[in-house]
Formats: sequence, C-alpha cells, structure tokens
Amino acid sequence: MSHLIMSLPILRTFVTNGCRAVPKILSNGVLFTPSQRPCCSEMDINKYEKLSEETLESLTERFEDLIESNPNVSDVDIELGNGVLTVSFSNHGTYVINKQGPSRQLWLSSPISGPKRYDWVDGEWIYKRDRVSLQALLNREISSIIGKEVNFKEN
Repeated sequence: MSHLIMSLPILRTFVTNGCRAVPKILSNGVLFTPSQRPCCSEMDINKYEKLSEETLESLTERFEDLIESNPNVSDVDIELGNGVLTVSFSNHGTYVINKQGPSRQLWLSSPISGPKRYDWVDGEWIYKRDRVSLQALLNREISSIIGKEVNFKEN
C-alpha cells in the first residue's frame, strides 16, 4: 500500500490560495491537485466577459450549423440572450448554458448529465470535478442525441 506524504509548504499553498483548492487522491491513486494558477474568480471581469461571450456565440453558431446540416434533426429551438444560451430538443430535453459573472464561470444544465460549473483553465472551460471540457461533454451528448459525430471544439 502506498502512502502520500505532502510537504507543509505545498499543503499551505492549497489552503491559502483563496480558491478552496484541496488536493485529492483519486480512486486510481493519482494525486489530483487543482491548478495553482489564479482562480477564475480572480480573472479580470473584462477578460471573463470577452471569453464567455465568445464561447456562447461560438456554441450558438455551432448548434445552428448542426441543425441546418442535419435534416433529420427537427424541433430544436436555439436562443441566445442576456448571457444565456438555451437549446431545446423536443424529444431530449433542454440545455442551458449561462454566464456567472461573480464566480467567473459558465454554468451548464444538461438533460443528460445534469448541472455543471465550468472554470477557464489553460484555454478551455473545464469542469474541475472530472477535468472534462464543456466542448468535450457537448461533443459526447449531442452526438448521442443526433446520432452523428459532432465537434464543438474551436478550430
């Protein structure tokens, strides 16, 4: 059985960085440590607004392209307004992706995987509990809904 020994300075970093970042040992024995970069809540509000707006607009365009290019997908409503993107699939439920300025996050409500909160980490919106990006989750879930491989990653 292996033991993890963490030095006091490393532990102090996690406790005092203001992000409630607590190291965890995952079930596979790997030490998971949240990024030591500044938390999203410390991101400049103007940068956050720009990134979140660009992301919502890009996702809206991608959803619209998917619907237009897949004639077998019908009864889908897409709305973007006031920092909220709503995509309703008549037979599969509604996705809501919205900005959360105070926490500098994007929040997702998915009819498949439920609620998630995404932080901007290393150039992607990442759900810190499973380290999966917003785009990767949408790739998987929307592909299963429309029965065709999709890609929400930006080129």
